Amino acid sequence: MSTLMSAILATLNNDLDDNWNSATTAIGDVARTCLVDDNLYEKVADRVCDGMTVYLPGSPETKVVDRLDGNRLYVKSVFSAQVQVGTTYEVHRLFTRNQKLVALRSSAILICPEVHAVVRNMDLLQTVDNKYEFDISSLGIFQNRPHQVLLAQQVIRDIWVANKAYSLDAYVRPTTLAKFTGYDYKCTTAGTSHATTEPTWPTTPGGTVTDGTVVWTRQDTLDYSNYPMLPLHDWDVTPDGKLFLNANYAAGYKLMIVGIKPLTFTGSGASETIALDSPFDLVLSAQAALFLCQQRAGSAVIQNVERWTALVQSWQQQLALRKAQYHMVPPTGTLITGPGLTV
Repeated sequence: MSTLMSAILATLNNDLDDNWNSATTAIGDVARTCLVDDNLYEKVADRVCDGMTVYLPGSPETKVVDRLDGNRLYVKSVFSAQVQVGTTYEVHRLFTRNQKLVALRSSAILICPEVHAVVRNMDLLQTVDNKYEFDISSLGIFQNRPHQVLLAQQVIRDIWVANKAYSLDAYVRPTTLAKFTGYDYKCTTAGTSHATTEPTWPTTPGGTVTDGTVVWTRQDTLDYSNYPMLPLHDWDVTPDGKLFLNANYAAGYKLMIVGIKPLTFTGSGASETIALDSPFDLVLSAQAALFLCQQRAGSAVIQNVERWTALVQSWQQQLALRKAQYHMVPPTGTLITGPGLTV
């Protein structure tokens, strides 16, 4: 998972050559109209352009820059408080930080499915006697169309979960290969599992272990968590995410759904993350740069239209190059099989 502040936003800033950051070297004026940084002596006064903003991550707040005077950067509306020494700040000349965040969020959808997150879900569905219809819409797969549907060849038990109420005769298996014993475990005393700690699973026949208020008993049945799953070839899915199987399967067998989903952000602000890692963040950055330039070309004054149009063309070419270079291969398998229900 990539974090906006540490990865993708920094990449976009570099691509646009549109970010400079530093820290103040002295306290700002009492009137709260400026910040002071001796590094600003290196910048010429006409570096300040129309719409240039300064962002203070600690507050956080964004202000439109008015002018640069020596080592003092003045803003058009006052800061919420006097800017103290050692305050970090960012200067954005072409686009505000929020505009860049919006562009990244929008672009994450635009580049799907060329760049995407892969879904391999085995926890949602399992077969039920005489049941042919299953709902997979909650997985968020692109257009609700999986690439593969696979069926477990043996019963696969649920993974043990901390602080969970278990009923009598429930079955679980260890959480990781490090705790793997080769067996599954039956709840012989109902209760709630330990709040944090997974038990040490017994390996002797009929062995038991107390887990919170639950008692687990080792079974002779093997843990098939790593058993191969075979793809089903005749299935259909409706646009709203209803999966239909063409045969009845015995109850209790896991179904794995494999597909791709749009890149989406979780969290908020500086802590936002996205299911994307390097080098594919370069594709997202190029799409966001193109998004921003297209927005500016459509609203630019007459003398700037040619400039922004040229940048749009440049980023279209760069995006195509990056997609070709960093293409993410979708999961293997047929996208849709069977007649009738697909569109």
